[in-house]
Amino acid sequence: MANVYRRSYIDQKTGKKKKTAKYYGKYVDGDGILHRLPLSTNKAAAEMMLAELKRKAEFERAGIRDPLKEHRKTPLAEHLSAWLTSLRANRRGEEYIDLKESRVIGILDGCGWVNTSDLSADRLETFLQELRVQGRSVQTSNDWLQAIRQFVRWMAIGGRIERDPFQRVKGGNVRTDVRRRRGELTPAEVDKLLEATTRSETTFRGLSGIERAVIYRVALGTGFRVKELAALEPESFEFTTDPPTASLPAKVTKNRHGVTQPLPEGLSVEVAHFLASRPARMPLWPGTWSDRSADMLKADLATAGVPVVVNGLEGDEVRDFHALRNTFISNVIRAGADIKQAMTLARHSDPKLTAGRYARTRLYDLGAVVNKLPTSKSEDNLNESSRIVLRKTGTEDGTTGPATGPKLAQTPDRPRLRLITDEETAASVHEDDEKEKPRDFSGFDSDCGPMMTTEAERAGFEPAVQCYSHAALAKRCFRPLSHLSVDEILSLDYDSDKHALKNRTPCSISWKRSAWVPTSRSMQSGPW
Repeated sequence: MANVYRRSYIDQKTGKKKKTAKYYGKYVDGDGILHRLPLSTNKAAAEMMLAELKRKAEFERAGIRDPLKEHRKTPLAEHLSAWLTSLRANRRGEEYIDLKESRVIGILDGCGWVNTSDLSADRLETFLQELRVQGRSVQTSNDWLQAIRQFVRWMAIGGRIERDPFQRVKGGNVRTDVRRRRGELTPAEVDKLLEATTRSETTFRGLSGIERAVIYRVALGTGFRVKELAALEPESFEFTTDPPTASLPAKVTKNRHGVTQPLPEGLSVEVAHFLASRPARMPLWPGTWSDRSADMLKADLATAGVPVVVNGLEGDEVRDFHALRNTFISNVIRAGADIKQAMTLARHSDPKLTAGRYARTRLYDLGAVVNKLPTSKSEDNLNESSRIVLRKTGTEDGTTGPATGPKLAQTPDRPRLRLITDEETAASVHEDDEKEKPRDFSGFDSDCGPMMTTEAERAGFEPAVQCYSHAALAKRCFRPLSHLSVDEILSLDYDSDKHALKNRTPCSISWKRSAWVPTSRSMQSGPW
């Protein structure tokens, strides 16, 4: 084990010689430099620490060096500065860079991290929870988490840290804490907005009513964002192609990819007429209106009498300028586009973003969908036969009687539950009436009159003891008399002409659940 020692010193108050509380160790690093440094107050721990330092020095002298050694000594502030420089080198906008910088600095200061060894997933989770307690939304805490993870992933890829220490930290569920739902405009509201804005005589940051109306029209027809609309020039439009298009360079788009968006026919005609009076190589809508686009739309909505906040399916929804993009994507899906086409026109890389966050579904949209569901043959017959009256109480015109019309039922040939028509219903009722008629035992003597099956018997209950003739029993189709032996059954004397037993001595029969069983008195009389 490596040797450690405690240094001696003279106490200034007493003048006596004392030893330090910590143990010291000395070693020579890989560059041949001698180091003396304090280790620990525990001797065993100090010896282990010194041994580890010497082991690393041996590796360095052998040419095996720690690539992260220098980065561990570098403060996180310097790593952050290098990351921001990398973002600028990749041509990210200054607004984007400032937003990322503010969030990362907020986390570093809030968690008290100085060096890379201070990074801790547990401390980050606690800090994000504190943000939410202070009133920040789940979406905001997720944005902060995304910024710090983007920073540490850059360090991990660049070899500044060994791995991403926040890999296990997950964001919260934004659906449980929605602070702002963005709505969309209905076709009627769009017409009112464009008509009122076109007639408006007020200006907003240098834009007339007609200019603002064209902005809204292009936003609703292309799905372009505010910054993208502000970058449009007359040369961005091409009307000689089929279809006409509007193009944007990669430097002004959000995803840094150039885009060529098709234009609807009506929009292309309107834009071509508007471009006739615009100078070349200049923005179509100059000025600072894009910084206050939400206020511009809010004022024009108020003029048109269109509410800014409406009650949607999941709560209140706000119509800001980005709601025009929501309206465009929802209309694309309503027009019958599949998910790939909708993603391409919306310029999204994730279908969940297109269908989940941007596309909106109104109640009449859902009604139109269910009306397209396939119908059964019985339902088609029901729609064609308008004269059929669906009865709810079994009565019609004040008279009582069996309910007619289609109803849900099962038939022997089609065991699945389905609608049956009047004809099938009438046939079924006729068969039921035939089944309910009492058995006619005329021609047979009985001490107790005609034999009938009661509801209690069919339900499995034991009726009162009655007396029936052997002939009546012969005509009744009961289950085989399993209580009789084969010889006893063969000894029965049956008259086939009269369909009766020749010996018609009454017997007492009592009902059991499984079969008709003769009593002891009946067994003693007759051929039983």
